[in-house]
Amino acid sequence: MAGVLLAALGVAFLTIAASPLARGLLVCGAVTMGAAFMPEIMRLALRGARLLERMRHEAVERRMRGLDETTQRQQAEEEARLRLAEQQRVAASWATPPQAERVMVVREPRVKRWNRWVAVLLSVVMPGLGQGYKGEVAAGIAWCVIVVAAYSIFTTLGVMLHACCCIGAATGDPWTEERTSVVRV
Repeated sequence: MAGVLLAALGVAFLTIAASPLARGLLVCGAVTMGAAFMPEIMRLALRGARLLERMRHEAVERRMRGLDETTQRQQAEEEARLRLAEQQRVAASWATPPQAERVMVVREPRVKRWNRWVAVLLSVVMPGLGQGYKGEVAAGIAWCVIVVAAYSIFTTLGVMLHACCCIGAATGDPWTEERTSVVRV
């Protein structure tokens, strides 16, 4: 209370005249108030320091607990992975050996698709029919149109082209190619 009274007198004297006495009273009042409140200020400062220390300590403990939990979880996962790998290794050692893959080789022999003499005979009956029998439909139609047109223009030309059509029907390979394929069963 004395500090408040001294400080108030210092302020009053300063408003009247700025003298060393007024300044001294103001400073003495402030120091006295500070000294009066010093134990309280010190107590609050110590309490704040203790609170900060406790909070720092708890934060460190939480961090350490988190690291411990993470480490423990990682160790548990590693142990589980190792146990699973060991179980799989043991199971694989007891398992029966896998069945060998069965493979079948299929050989398709050559097959005769058409007969030369039948193709020639069909071309003699009608130009281009032998080519159609062989599977060459477009060529058969072309030969038919050409030979019929040649007969209508000049008979000798028609006969020569008809003979060429019959020779064309007899040429070519009547056999399919031999194929071999692998089938997995």
